[in-house]
Amino acid sequence: MITLEEARSLMIRHVPEASSELVALEDALGRVAARDLRAPRDLPAESRSRLDGYALRSLETLDATEARPVRCRLTPWSVPAGHAPRGRLEAGCCARVMTGAMIPAGADAVVAEEVVCIQGDHLLLVRPVSPASGLVREGADALDGELLAARGEVLTPSRLAMVAAFGMDRVPVAVRPRAALLSTGDEVREPGSPHDPGISYSNNRHLLGWLTRLNGGLVTHLGVSGDDPVEVSECLDRVEADLVLTTGGTGRGDRDVVVETWSRLGVQTAFRGVGLSPGKGVMAGFKGGRAYLALPGSPWGGRIILEELIKPFLWRFQGFSCRWPLTIKARLEDRVDNGQGICRALAGELKMKGSTASFIPLTGWGASVFGQVRRSIGYMILEPHVLEITAGTEVNVRLFDLPLLAAAILADSQCNEP
Repeated sequence: MITLEEARSLMIRHVPEASSELVALEDALGRVAARDLRAPRDLPAESRSRLDGYALRSLETLDATEARPVRCRLTPWSVPAGHAPRGRLEAGCCARVMTGAMIPAGADAVVAEEVVCIQGDHLLLVRPVSPASGLVREGADALDGELLAARGEVLTPSRLAMVAAFGMDRVPVAVRPRAALLSTGDEVREPGSPHDPGISYSNNRHLLGWLTRLNGGLVTHLGVSGDDPVEVSECLDRVEADLVLTTGGTGRGDRDVVVETWSRLGVQTAFRGVGLSPGKGVMAGFKGGRAYLALPGSPWGGRIILEELIKPFLWRFQGFSCRWPLTIKARLEDRVDNGQGICRALAGELKMKGSTASFIPLTGWGASVFGQVRRSIGYMILEPHVLEITAGTEVNVRLFDLPLLAAAILADSQCNEP
């Protein structure tokens, strides 16, 4: 058995260097940027009108009063949005412009149509117009070369909207890790199968699959295999994946088949057992650049292993620049003990009391496991040397079920450039 920190370091060391691919803009949501995305030009590329009105030279309106209005001759042409002006605005003239329209050369302001008076082919102004009023200046939204999304950042809807504003329809993103998942056990059945005495449904594999997908992985489900090393080996042989996950079969009994299966496949075992509860029966091995993890049958122990070992692997694979783990500071509501001599993951409720987050550990034996899972939103780690934490102590809480997109939003202050 090795420590949790040693196990995590081993997993990280076996992550291959991130590679990239171009994907369609619509498919880039939630992906990790493979390189810095910068503005290819100023946006807007030219000054535009913020309103329906008239483009003019502000200097010519300085003397405008109600007693002595300034007259500007209307050009015979107007400027709709999406069309270039027909000409340059000459001295003493003004041009009708629509919201979003380009400002003709020579003009430096736009006056709203509701504050002016039209007499024949002239515009009458009774007060001065300030320079640049009514305009969106060239480069007001973004300057040429400005960073839109940094390498290693998750492409959120807002970041992608900035990319789309420049007309980009293809985005360079990190290749996602491929994960293959297999349930093992003679007693295990797929959801939808008839319920017979003594069976268990493979909710653990599905839980791991959903969590892997939320963190950027491409998931392939291999179904269920019995407690037979030959059958398990046949299921895993020639699987195209970067990460192979199996559930069950990690104990030391006659029907715990992972060790023999890995021997048949030529997988080199890296560790067998981790100092973490729940989940200490996890095993890891490697073969040909592929990582293998065998998780205990308990879905809730598997969930902790995914958070502590698999999620860092998935993040690093994609070059995600955020430091792991993301934590929330909270006040511990009840005293907790740790007499196991290993890391202990303690699930609990996270509640807000005013502006302070409180963490309520779920340690009682009275409630069902499902009831506790339904109530728990996160967990805290008790290190092996920590025997007790008193109520009122500030603790770091890690959140369950957090997708990569949410991590990107919550982690601005915790992200680093790789």
